[in-house]
Amino acid sequence: MPTMDEIYDSDAAGYDRLVGAEDYRGELTRLLHRLVDWAGARVVEAGIGTGRVTRCYGDSVRFVEGFDRSQHMLDRARENLHPWADRIRLRRADHRRLPVDDECADVFVEGWAFGHAVVDAAGAVGESAGDREAAVRQVTRELVGEARRVVRPGGTVVIAETLGTNVDLPATPLPELAEFYRLLERAHGFTRETIRTDYRFATPDEAARACGFFFGAELGAAVRARGQAVVPEYTGVWWVRV
Repeated sequence: MPTMDEIYDSDAAGYDRLVGAEDYRGELTRLLHRLVDWAGARVVEAGIGTGRVTRCYGDSVRFVEGFDRSQHMLDRARENLHPWADRIRLRRADHRRLPVDDECADVFVEGWAFGHAVVDAAGAVGESAGDREAAVRQVTRELVGEARRVVRPGGTVVIAETLGTNVDLPATPLPELAEFYRLLERAHGFTRETIRTDYRFATPDEAARACGFFFGAELGAAVRARGQAVVPEYTGVWWVRV
């Protein structure tokens, strides 16, 4: 079974099938439009992936600079976002070093990408709890600092991350993410909103296979044991005015 990194690097189509079933009630779109005035906005989006967040606001904005670490995902995003091709530029970049000017955007947005950067940074320093916490603090400062750098005064930074898949209540799945979320709220001034972004598949078997493909065999088995075509998921959306 491929890892998440292998999927990002070589199976954007499989990833797209999964996220195409996500948030079937449109809760993220509604929340984003309640938090942000997208009309005529210039947007920087990090971790754009195959464009699932972009499609929530693409009809409204003036221009989007979209970035991802995986060229494979960007190629798929270019196909998915074709209706807005005249207002979107896609480039490969690290989330902490975006090739754009200071204060170039009205909105910075990312979805389910910063969390991977945080977990990767913590994993790179070994097993020491103190070292891992220090790594989380450092990468959080870098990620948030870059997001704030590109947004003009009065603009908005929006961060969307997981609060659990196939769970009955919102819960942070990893201690590194719990620390990241705590820092967003207590050290960097973000406000959090929690929403349901459930997946809906055609059958319970499809739900188990799709979730197992991306999240791993253990979660796939848990979805199969639940025996439902709808897989509950919670998402946290953190936002701050700059």
